[in-house]
Amino acid sequence: MAEMITEKEIANMAAFLNYIYTHYKERTAFSFTAGNGQKEITYGTFATDVDALRHWLQNQGYCRERIALIGENSYSWIVAYFAITTTQNTVVPLDREITLGEASRIAKECESKLLIHSAGYQTFADDLANETGIGLLCMTDFPVSNKAYQLISETAESPDDIASVIYTSGTTGAAKGVQLRQKSICLDTVITAERLDLWGSTLLLLPFHHSYAWTATVMCSLYCGIVLGINQGMRYILQDFQRIKPTTVFLVPLYVETFYKTLTREAEKQGVAVAKVANAFFGGRLKVLVSGGAKLDGQYVTAYKEMGIELLQGYGISECSPVVAVNTVERHRIGSVGPALSHTLVKVRNPDEQGIGEICVKGDIVMAGYLKNEKATADSFDGDWFRTGDLGYIDEDGFIFITGRIKNLIILSNGKNVSAEELEQDLMRIAGIAEVLVYEQEDRITAEIFPDVAYWGTEDEAQLQKLLWASIEKDNAGKPMHKRIGKLKIRLTEFPKTSSKKIKR
Repeated sequence: MAEMITEKEIANMAAFLNYIYTHYKERTAFSFTAGNGQKEITYGTFATDVDALRHWLQNQGYCRERIALIGENSYSWIVAYFAITTTQNTVVPLDREITLGEASRIAKECESKLLIHSAGYQTFADDLANETGIGLLCMTDFPVSNKAYQLISETAESPDDIASVIYTSGTTGAAKGVQLRQKSICLDTVITAERLDLWGSTLLLLPFHHSYAWTATVMCSLYCGIVLGINQGMRYILQDFQRIKPTTVFLVPLYVETFYKTLTREAEKQGVAVAKVANAFFGGRLKVLVSGGAKLDGQYVTAYKEMGIELLQGYGISECSPVVAVNTVERHRIGSVGPALSHTLVKVRNPDEQGIGEICVKGDIVMAGYLKNEKATADSFDGDWFRTGDLGYIDEDGFIFITGRIKNLIILSNGKNVSAEELEQDLMRIAGIAEVLVYEQEDRITAEIFPDVAYWGTEDEAQLQKLLWASIEKDNAGKPMHKRIGKLKIRLTEFPKTSSKKIKR
């Protein structure tokens, strides 16, 4: 693991790039499929490739600009991010599932002069250029340099300069541009890596434009000098696990649940222990899974432990660069997202009689504000404390527990408050439920369910309604009246989701 340094020594992305080059230039940094073969790139070559694009941007006059970035997960995407953020420019990563209309809105709001895109987004890029007049650079046209990397002056970018504007996909409402400082991203990387003992290799599965995927999976892994395998789609996931043999993998709960179901089914089919199947599936070296992006059911922590894999839950939010807290192998509690990271303060605002209130965060990892949205920025702060909008409590040992979102809290006419997420987690434990959303409708708690039709053996809605209601009634029996499901809706299509695989409400 990397020797930890202070935030003052790595206050910007230039210092970060210099650091990984100086410490690891001979090591393999990236491994990925290229054509019919595999390609491996060292940390030294990576820095050289970034430098070539840096000089191109400077020569084209891009300075103090916001540059948009879109494409599938790739080595070139990472090169572009570093080149943009080490040339006094700001990167605006676009959701790879974004609509042309939303991309146009963001480009205009950001006054972006350039879009860097993959070849797969050429048509999209052309359409956006016609809409906005934005300049284009395809990743296949990146410049190549044979010059050795020269350490970058670390004074060009102030630690307080904005490195990235991330438009949060969110589960409701229009996306807002979260402005993250150079020092915020770098500090969050260092203190997250300080908490997690990263070694060996990792497989990058989550979309890079998502803040959790970027800071935790890419930045932390680079900082620790490990091998980053780049997965280029779910159809390659098994072969990538076999090839990269990761020791740590960062996931969102949907992947945690999907892998578990796949592994248990295969173990039952083969008549062997699930640990044996898991060991073979993940490549034989996996020790740790880190889950973030949404609430995780604690039952999976125990289930993966039985497979010989530690499952650590963390917590973050884009406005905090994004990691705020995470458990460790040595110190963790099931149901908790772990203690707050160092250099980070967390408190509960306006706690109720159970100690539950709004989670607030203070420290240099917190954003500079929302781009061109002073009202939203003001509403998100209580003095120096960022209001996350998440509900939770902190126990006597500093472990943070998230109970739900304020905006998802169900307030019934009898004055009772019910966490929709709590009920959703309970319902997901019922066999045959693939996805569920709980909300209030006409003062009744309603569960809208996407069933696993293969489990029930029918697609008939009336039959599914009858079968699922019988299971829900059993679950209701163990709950107080105000937490019981009063109405069931069946849907036969998946819920639309954000890029972090959370259901859009």
